[in-house]
Amino acid sequence: MRGDGARNALWRVSLVAGLVASCGGSQVVREAEPVEPVASGSRPAAAGETPPAPATATPAAAEVAPVESDPAAVPEAVSLLKEGRLVEGRDRLARAVAAGNDDAAAYYNLALAEERLGRRDAALEAARKAVERSQGAEKTLRLYSDLMVRAGRAGALRADLDALAERWPDAVAVGNARARALIEDGRPAEALRLASDLLKKDETNLEVMKTTALAYLALQHPGAARLVLNQVLETTRDPEVLDLLGQMAARDGESRKAIAFFQEAVRGDPNLADAHLNLGVLYHEAGDYEAAIAEFQAAVAVDPAYTPAYMNLGNSYRKLGRFDQAEEAYRKALKSDPDCADCWFNLGVAALENRPAGQDEPGHYRKAMEFFAKYKAMRRGPPRRDDPVDKYVDEARRMAEYLEKEAEIRKAAPPPAPPEAGGEAVPAEPEAGSALPEQGE
Repeated sequence: MRGDGARNALWRVSLVAGLVASCGGSQVVREAEPVEPVASGSRPAAAGETPPAPATATPAAAEVAPVESDPAAVPEAVSLLKEGRLVEGRDRLARAVAAGNDDAAAYYNLALAEERLGRRDAALEAARKAVERSQGAEKTLRLYSDLMVRAGRAGALRADLDALAERWPDAVAVGNARARALIEDGRPAEALRLASDLLKKDETNLEVMKTTALAYLALQHPGAARLVLNQVLETTRDPEVLDLLGQMAARDGESRKAIAFFQEAVRGDPNLADAHLNLGVLYHEAGDYEAAIAEFQAAVAVDPAYTPAYMNLGNSYRKLGRFDQAEEAYRKALKSDPDCADCWFNLGVAALENRPAGQDEPGHYRKAMEFFAKYKAMRRGPPRRDDPVDKYVDEARRMAEYLEKEAEIRKAAPPPAPPEAGGEAVPAEPEAGSALPEQGE
């Protein structure tokens, strides 16, 4: 399963005018953002042990002055974040680490905050310290791996994980992170061998079992993957596993079964943005756009930088004719991923459809042409002779030129002659777009 290393997402669909447009790669892997602080300590997680999950931090102010170290700093910051006091929460974490707080949770949550601020290098530094302080806890390794892949440093990530494996050769979590990095690097057969070796040490490690299933999926062995995932479900209704099974059911055309998996996944972990996205996609395909909007909004509430969720949110708004909200969603997708060419495509289609009430006018066609031009300028790959966007551009140009010519003709036409004296007055034609009186007025 390849992609940007960020998620466990089924599709990032852009259902515009019958076309499918996507941002980023295919399916990718990541757990939901945590909501509780990790416990600090001097040992790696024991085999099969899942450390408590850290809290999701979000962007806030930049540098803050250090204060006296306070052991209650991280729990207080988590509380602030849960209350929606994001600036205060992030500042509290920054003060804690500046004062020498070595708690892994502080660095973990600070890494998430720096990522949301767009300060990727600072996020990587904090995430690396979280790995060190926790001595390779599963959660910290997953975050660090994700950030490294997003930064395009997959090669450096593999070298880092190899070095950590030498330092902590018995840490199953480190080996599992190495296996997932191999999947990300397109080497699922190697990942499967490594995961198999890890399971010989701990045959019931749920995280390694999930990695094994991901390797089977990447090797196009869905039957083996489903067998492993169902074994996990015999122990726990793991939301990530439910999301994966939902994806597989959706690809098999079993939409109702997939919806049930995704619904259970978000009930088990409301912070699993991927499952919200996947559920929203199926609602959208079923024509339930309001339900889809609710799921996409839940996804971006968990991760305000989740480009695919914004893209799909815009699509559902567009289906309901709520074009201003659709454009806003597409622009948020662009803000989180400035390289998203398909965002401009979707903006173009929305502009084409956003005709004013009453008489049509050329402005929205010109706007659509501008968006499509940006899409073509950003799109990767060689030009295509049969590129569908060219048909949209031609349509928009023809309509804009026709309406502009019609407007010039109306402007140049002489005003109608006044009625002759004593003659019967001829009622004027109503202006385009004006309301006609109701019968009985």
